[in-house]
Amino acid sequence: MIAVARAMLGRRLRELRLDRGLTLADAARWWPATASTLSRVERGEAPLRREAVRALVQGYELSVDEDYDVECLLLAAMRTAESGDRWTDDGPGRWERLFTLTQWATRATEYATFLVPARARVPAYSQAREDTPESQLVDAVQLGTCLPVSLVIEEDVLRRPVGGPAVMVQQLEHLLPLCTVRGDLTVRIVPQGTPTRVHAKSTFVLLEFGSGFPGFPIVWQEFGPYITYRSGRATAIARRAISGAAGAEHSATRIRGAIEDLRARHP
Repeated sequence: MIAVARAMLGRRLRELRLDRGLTLADAARWWPATASTLSRVERGEAPLRREAVRALVQGYELSVDEDYDVECLLLAAMRTAESGDRWTDDGPGRWERLFTLTQWATRATEYATFLVPARARVPAYSQAREDTPESQLVDAVQLGTCLPVSLVIEEDVLRRPVGGPAVMVQQLEHLLPLCTVRGDLTVRIVPQGTPTRVHAKSTFVLLEFGSGFPGFPIVWQEFGPYITYRSGRATAIARRAISGAAGAEHSATRIRGAIEDLRARHP
């Protein structure tokens, strides 16, 4: 298993090299090994040595911000206490690193277990949640606007009357066309009783990268001010949970049913 942090560091080193117009052979002047080994490091496939990475980036003449970013990733990649398929990013610049990671992804699936995801909320629902401008900014950073996103929402979320019945009906009516209209944002519902449901109060996002970096999918979750990345078994669990989502028409039927129930109970 390639460590998540090591893969992210390798990709960052590659970007820094290309930004400076350098080939692998050029960069190998500062790398105490062969250009082919450096290539494996950039792909996250080779073990890292701190002194080798520091020698390399010294040759790149990094800015203060670039150097700090590399140092954070280097420390995480070499932290032996962390599992190879798990990394908690608690350092400054973590949201910027997450934003960069999403730019490399080809698709994202967000799984919601407790609330409607922020990117699909109507203003009244957000206001009922007392969302601050800062939290909305964080959500905008989390996933690039050009990235196709699927929202997979457990049915219990539809029946949790945030802001009262009128607000919830407005929110559900907003979700309804996202089930059937093709676009960069789609919604699918996981019916109650589906055995693959997560049963937790935390949202996770599964990022997929096609055939490019990092060669495996990554799941990330926000825990308070921190971001935890996982690969390996966590992605298998995430995919199993996502597989419980109904199709477009069935998802729309579930939302219509929730709207009808709300209107029947609160005419």
